[in-house]
Amino acid sequence: MSKSVRRVLLASCVVVPFLFSRLMGAEVYDGFEDASKIHWVLSDHDTSGLRILQHRHSGRVFHTGAGSESIELDVGYGTQLNFRYAIKPIWLNYDIDISVWLKSTSPGAQLKAEVVLPNTLDATRKKPLRIPIYGEVYDRHGQWQRLSIQNSLETFQKKLPVFRSQYGSNFDIKGAYISHLVLNLYVGRGRTITWIDDLAIQGAITVDETQHVFEGPTALGDGGLDKSFPSSTVALPQVVGSQLVGEFQAATIRPSGPGSPQPKATDRRPMFLRIARHRGESLRWLKSVGFNAILLDRPVTLEMNEEAKSLGVWLIAPPPHIWGRTIDPELTSRVALWWLGDDLRETDLPRIQKLAHQVRNDDPFRRAIGISPSESIWRFSRIADIIMFRFPGLGGDEELAELSEWISRRQLQNFRRGVTFVELPTDFPVELTDQLQLLGMEGAGEAPLAPEQLQVMAFRAVASGIRGLCLQANSRLDQTTSAANARAAVIELIQSDLEIIEPWLAGGRVSERLSLSSNGHEIRSLRTDRSTLLFVFSRRTQQQHVIGGLAETPQQVVIPPYGGNPLVHEISSYGLNRLRMQRVAGARSITLPTESHVALITLTDDPLAMQHLVRTTNPGQQHRTELAFEVAARTAEHVDLIHQQISRWSSPDPQIERWMSDARGNLMQAKALIKSGDFRHTNVFIQRALNRLSHIRERDWRDTSSPFPRPQTTAAAAGFMTIPGHLMFRQNISQGNWGGNVLPGGNMESLDRLLGSGWQQHVNERGSAHGVASLERNLPRGGRSSLQLALRQKGTPVMAHEEPSIRIVTAPIRVRAGQIIQYRCAAQLLESSGSETRLVVRDSIGGTAQQWSFRETSEDWEDVMAYRVATKDSEFQIELVLRGLGRARVDELEIRILQR
Repeated sequence: MSKSVRRVLLASCVVVPFLFSRLMGAEVYDGFEDASKIHWVLSDHDTSGLRILQHRHSGRVFHTGAGSESIELDVGYGTQLNFRYAIKPIWLNYDIDISVWLKSTSPGAQLKAEVVLPNTLDATRKKPLRIPIYGEVYDRHGQWQRLSIQNSLETFQKKLPVFRSQYGSNFDIKGAYISHLVLNLYVGRGRTITWIDDLAIQGAITVDETQHVFEGPTALGDGGLDKSFPSSTVALPQVVGSQLVGEFQAATIRPSGPGSPQPKATDRRPMFLRIARHRGESLRWLKSVGFNAILLDRPVTLEMNEEAKSLGVWLIAPPPHIWGRTIDPELTSRVALWWLGDDLRETDLPRIQKLAHQVRNDDPFRRAIGISPSESIWRFSRIADIIMFRFPGLGGDEELAELSEWISRRQLQNFRRGVTFVELPTDFPVELTDQLQLLGMEGAGEAPLAPEQLQVMAFRAVASGIRGLCLQANSRLDQTTSAANARAAVIELIQSDLEIIEPWLAGGRVSERLSLSSNGHEIRSLRTDRSTLLFVFSRRTQQQHVIGGLAETPQQVVIPPYGGNPLVHEISSYGLNRLRMQRVAGARSITLPTESHVALITLTDDPLAMQHLVRTTNPGQQHRTELAFEVAARTAEHVDLIHQQISRWSSPDPQIERWMSDARGNLMQAKALIKSGDFRHTNVFIQRALNRLSHIRERDWRDTSSPFPRPQTTAAAAGFMTIPGHLMFRQNISQGNWGGNVLPGGNMESLDRLLGSGWQQHVNERGSAHGVASLERNLPRGGRSSLQLALRQKGTPVMAHEEPSIRIVTAPIRVRAGQIIQYRCAAQLLESSGSETRLVVRDSIGGTAQQWSFRETSEDWEDVMAYRVATKDSEFQIELVLRGLGRARVDELEIRILQR
């Protein structure tokens, strides 16, 4: 093997972890930063020869922040050595997630929670019975590990038969609450040191031990109402664990005096927010298409607040502190939560933390705080109550079929494991449409997405357990163009489905996911206590570019085991469709009338759930069916228009012509059936028409994009509606010649040339991760060497939330608006530590919308080729990014500009 040239490009720009203050709001958090306090107290033990050698604050060993609590013990034989941590009593509920981070010289420590049952007497002590709930056991010698207790109420209920046999038939869990956390630090004979840090409780509903009064935003103090509260207020949404708890069931009833009944936690209900990012539309119009919350980018006015109140919609607004003002309770009575910013980066942390502190101190309602970070999710989630993830959009390299996994990975980086929202696009990214318009494609900014793409995106997002869905557009949603009207109809149809399944979206828990079956189905589910909602997806690749046609035959779907004999229904545009469930080996199966991109199926034997389904589906059958027909008719219009443009430079395809004829015929049948009131069969013909149109889109897109190595090569290959840009692209490049390579140092042969021409390196080293960029002489693509990016682990394992990365930025190249740029290189991912590791090649014009990602390791080089259109006079640069532990190489990077 040839000798490596281990020369580092530039000094690392290491981002220092930010020190956070104590979390506020409904959550419980202790970072053990105060050196003057000891929090864990020895309560009981059965050991021999116990010696507590040290019990103190440690400023040298910690998980995050600047300190932890350390306990050094020397002990003999025994089984229990319990240290207790006192908390303000909290309800025992489904959503509690208790966690603490431990590092110890020996494995075996265990986390427990002490549950008090006020209605069950301990016969020995003559006091309320106390029972422990057991959590995880520490098993990582010398490493930080998160110990947790989850689903505590569910765990407790499963053991009821055992408890009743042990304590008698009068055992009663009504009113149960958690009073202490306990760590059993007995790990065997000998000396051990344990460090404790980052204790957190999500889902903590604080209770009064005698009255169990809910301490929400409308709690009473000193026997009367807080004078700063508006006289007509209803309860505002509040984050409770992983749920967003909404208004009181009887929201107009207020306590009239000191002796009036207090609002209880059981009087409130979970809620799901259907959010529109405001672009100037009227609130009434947004309400009419199904939104119940509006995200603003400016201060709330009195008129807007009053209109929101009259319409019954919530506002999500930036706090007035941004403009140097304070919170006016009357003016902001319909503000559900404060929004502190979007696309936030690590450099924004100090500013956001300061702003959050000001808002919490000033807001008498104690409303939740939300943000949308683009990086450092773990750190931002320690400041905010709600985190929103923004999906990059369609036309890129993020698989739509992996959207649920994309969200789940980010939810794991949420420190609080609490409420998350997701923002989805309703049109193509501006990075794509701006380039297409410069090529001559008129109306590129209004190119509509396929209705099935919006539906699959929305339902894959909500199936991951989020509590709010935000739909974003580059322009106003209420425009009157044909494309905008089609989009509005699709949005209203989706919102109608979300309203029907809101009980599961608001209060359901993500349940098991079935592995892919042989016919390509994927199932995700949300469960409540007595019912289950199944999302059945047809799993296909490249759905972010085009949604293909499906089989029109009955489909058997195997579902997870389900007890009892529940009623099974499919939710469709015309209402409920009763299905049969059959037993198969070790599971159940359901037969769907036809394959669909997403099917919503409910399983329940709960009369209340059935009443809800009937109440929400029956009244709107005609309107929903008319909406579905409008969506199909407008889709046919747009597909026909694009296909006619494609036909100008391609040979006629008889199969496409047959599909188009079938689609028109099915739509004519559907139109006739709507007038007769036969909504069930109307839906059948609508789905057939949409399926034919999907076949056309897929055939045309694949024929157009096949010459390119990946769709990210050009904006014209982003999707079916961008195909007309392909003709403009071919015409443009045929009128010129490619100039020579204008990027200095791209052959990766000379470090001095890289440094001298302006290449930059940015290393984000987290925990024990160490990043190095160097020129290596081992098997380059061309010449003597290639550029290697490596992120290695030194010492303790790097946690998933730490997001180490190394980024190389090329020298800037000056370009003019309208110029067409070509760049190419060879790349490979050599080593990977898991699903989070990837090599990314992106440029300053296409951005994340057109980036190339390498997720699978390979011994072979892969060619990267991309064409971009400069949207303005600027400096063009390429970024090479390695995220996560691993090793990658890049070589032969060139940039050329079309000369006309």
